[in-house]
Amino acid sequence: MQLNLIYDQPYLVGEHDNLLKKETKFGLEPGTKVLAIGRLTANGKQSSSCRLLETTTPIEYRGVLNIENESFLAFLIAPSEVQGTNLPVYKLFTYSDKGNELYIPSIKSQTIAIYKAVFKIAN
Repeated sequence: MQLNLIYDQPYLVGEHDNLLKKETKFGLEPGTKVLAIGRLTANGKQSSSCRLLETTTPIEYRGVLNIENESFLAFLIAPSEVQGTNLPVYKLFTYSDKGNELYIPSIKSQTIAIYKAVFKIAN
């Protein structure tokens, strides 16, 4: 198993569903499709700790991936949204069980994007 960096963020590429622990997190059950993760500030803007990731095509929460001492929520990106590979691509978020936040580390810039664990569920 290898994590890939796409736009400086961790993704998992390949047939790895068998590595995912089918676990409900932040009220999301595996198989739930979402259109948005996070929220904006009260004035409708993004900040360092209030970000919003929106998609036009739902991404599907598949479960938790454990790598060494790190756990990730894995969201399967729709094949129609992926270019350059026919393999499944999972967007990965780290998280804290103590808080209500998800994180996407940017490896090269050594920054972290913070998202509230708020989800817009697809119909």
